[in-house]
Amino acid sequence: MSVFIASMLVLHATLAGAQARRPRPPARRPGDLTVDLNVGAQVTGDEVTQQFSIPKNVEPAPISVRQPFSSGIFVDGGVTKRVRRRLGVAIGVSFVPRDHDATVSASVPHPVFFNKPRAVSGTTPLSQSQTAIHIDAAYLAPPRGRLWVTLLGGVSIVHIQQSLVTDINVADPFPFDAPTLSSAVTTNASATPIGFNVGVDLTWRRWRRAGLGALVRYSRASATLTAGAAGATNVVAGGLQTGAGVRISF
Repeated sequence: MSVFIASMLVLHATLAGAQARRPRPPARRPGDLTVDLNVGAQVTGDEVTQQFSIPKNVEPAPISVRQPFSSGIFVDGGVTKRVRRRLGVAIGVSFVPRDHDATVSASVPHPVFFNKPRAVSGTTPLSQSQTAIHIDAAYLAPPRGRLWVTLLGGVSIVHIQQSLVTDINVADPFPFDAPTLSSAVTTNASATPIGFNVGVDLTWRRWRRAGLGALVRYSRASATLTAGAAGATNVVAGGLQTGAGVRISF
């Protein structure tokens, strides 16, 4: 009986030692996986311009369109995953809607006399939206107290939707000496170019697994949009974005 008890004690000690020597998986630290939500503004960007010609009164009528940049609200959300020590990967999605009047200028041929163009001008509303997916490498800098800094850089895939002018309607009553632009004909065009982005994320960890943050990002991607008789137009998406929001760590 004593031999049996001794054997059981030896077996128990062997199993306990094996369990003690078994390496334990590293504990997840706050910040290994961070979810961020931001609201802010796009403060810089590019204007949209068009130059094309269409036939009017049997002669060509050159038309120019200029939609200047206007700042607008953007919303952004993303996830950052630590891969090794200070290195990680980040995926973010941002959306920027924008509506702004464009200036339309044209030289309209005379309905009776050749080579007697008349100038008309006016404005028309044009809309644009940019939906971007940002795929970044991330450098998680050593924290300074409660302040955490992450540097970002990588590829941006941007879906651009833009309304473009394709024709104009002109009010031109007799005696045809004072035509006016009554309206512009528009169509929607879209493209999904690939560009780049760089940015920095600042997080103040007010609580162990949550905090407040700020995001500054610059992105850029260009595409050629085609709009019927108006031909091809180059549109540049992106710009400088600044925002603030919440950070949740797991």
